[in-house]
Amino acid sequence: MTTLTELNQSFKRQRESYSRAQPMAYEERIASLDKIDRMIKENVNELVAALQTDFGQRDPMQILGADISGPIGTIAYVKKHLQRWMKPDKKPIGMMALTGTRQFILNEPLGVVGIMSPFNAPIDLHWTQLWRQLRLVTE
Repeated sequence: MTTLTELNQSFKRQRESYSRAQPMAYEERIASLDKIDRMIKENVNELVAALQTDFGQRDPMQILGADISGPIGTIAYVKKHLQRWMKPDKKPIGMMALTGTRQFILNEPLGVVGIMSPFNAPIDLHWTQLWRQLRLVTE
């Protein structure tokens, strides 16, 4: 079991490695998503075995359908929409538009987020929260 001290140390390391100066480019985000997708697909048997151990011989098809297919489908969804989510959000500025001024919002990450997930569906619920955070960062 992970202690609170270990969680705090891990979170501190993540914060220290985060650089506010350079948000990730689209290509970097896609590469990260591809890496996660590949990691899940290459370790399906290990993930199934671990969940069977945790849940007392849970049916492998249930694990694949409930815990593994969700994150894989969500990765595809995020990759499909990521470029649109990352576009600057144009905002009306009224009469100032006559001066040639434009206003927009750049959606960029503000920092590090810690995600805790319940033990009874560790893969799917964890990744679902991760995708929500990624989407909030880019919307």
